[in-house]
Amino acid sequence: VGNCTISQGLSPNGSPGFNDTLDLEFLADRSGIEQVQIFNRLGRLIYEKTNYINEWRGQSMDGNDLPTGTYFYVIDFASEDPLYGMQASGWIYLNQEAN
Repeated sequence: VGNCTISQGLSPNGSPGFNDTLDLEFLADRSGIEQVQIFNRLGRLIYEKTNYINEWRGQSMDGNDLPTGTYFYVIDFASEDPLYGMQASGWIYLNQEAN
């Protein structure tokens, strides 16, 4: 758990079983997650979830698949995480399989 990091890549339809969701179970176990927010490159909130573990697979709040691109996250913790503090933020590249 101490060596785990937040993924910077997600390919929900590429290789089944690998990088399908933003898996934050290690953070939920370590510090607890109050909320995860995902924003597009323009800063618009596109996904939000409380008590998150690993539900985001590249979808908007209404369940529609988002296009390939870079997205940004903000994770609020229930208690102070030894690595990230009370909040973590960063980017993740979403690679949707072409139809």
